[in-house]
Parts: sequence; structure tokens; C-alpha cells
Amino acid sequence: MERKIKLAVIIQNKSMNKSFRRFFLILCLISFTKLSAQEKKIYNIRNCQGEMRTVTFESQIMFFRRWTFGKANFKEQKILLFSKDYNPDSLVLHNQIVKLKATLPKNFFTEGNFFGDWYNNQPEDKAIWFTQVYAEKDKQGNFKVFSAFTITFEGTNAKDDNQRRNPKIKNIEFIFDKPHLLLLADKLKSLTPM
Repeated sequence: MERKIKLAVIIQNKSMNKSFRRFFLILCLISFTKLSAQEKKIYNIRNCQGEMRTVTFESQIMFFRRWTFGKANFKEQKILLFSKDYNPDSLVLHNQIVKLKATLPKNFFTEGNFFGDWYNNQPEDKAIWFTQVYAEKDKQGNFKVFSAFTITFEGTNAKDDNQRRNPKIKNIEFIFDKPHLLLLADKLKSLTPM
């Protein structure tokens, strides 16, 4: 009887060990996949003289980000303010958004948190602009940039309360050409996240 119990315990331990090994192997594979996976995110380069009070700019930028993942409509928006010298064509903007979305991998917006780090441009320009960079970052910190857009606002100093109040967009540039995307990848790698 005692022998049967010992044999049953040994058989049970072997099957538990086999199950545990299988579970451990699956866990390792999942961890390895996550570690080796590249992060697809929207990285942000800002040129605003180090000013941290940028909500009035970012709310307009957020509209374009939301538009890229299908959560905004230009005709229904009430947040964008444009310079009197800049009158963008909504159809052209729509086509640029469609083109930007076409550059992205299918799973870009489905992998959870797709908002990446913020970077201050170095050296600063005498302008106020924000570049949204749609990119993938590998474990070594290298970036593969799919596309980007830059929104330039009126003014030259975001620290000035008057320039920060109700900022107006004076230009929107979409970036798709390979040489410019490579420059953005190098720029992201050279900057330190905020």
C-alpha cells in the first residue's frame, strides 16, 4: 500500500513538473517576445523654449493625433485656431492624414499605450513648433520613423503669456520623405526625454 502511495506521488510530481515546465516555457516565450518587441509610439519633439505651460498648444496638437486614429473630424472640430495668413484646405489635410495612416503598421494603435516620450528640441529655434513622430523604437534605442507632422504656431517665445494665450497655427507640414524621416530618427536618438 505504502509503495502504491509513493508511486502515485512520484507520478503526480512528474506530471506537475511537466505542467510546470510547460507553463514556465510559455511564460519565458511571452516575456522574450515582449522584450524583443519594438515599441510603436508617437514621440514628440517640441520647440517652445523649455516652457512647460503648453496646454493651449497641445490641445490643438491632440486634435490631429486623435484624427490619425479616427477619433476626430475636421468639419466638426471647434478647437483649431488658424493664423489669418494660413487657410488650410480641409480636403488636403484629410488626404495627408490618410497618407500618414497608410505609412503605419496595422497594429500601431492596437498595442496599448502608443504615446511616447516628449523631447525638447536642441538647439532651440526662434519659433514655436511641435513635431509628432510616428515611430518604432528597438531595444538598442534606434528609431524607425514611419511618418510625422509638424505644427508651427505664431510667435517666437512660448514663455510669453500673450503668445501662449489662444495660439494660432501658421503652418502644418506632413513629413513622408525618407531623408527627412532618417534625420528625425537621428534627432530622437540624440535627444534626452523630458
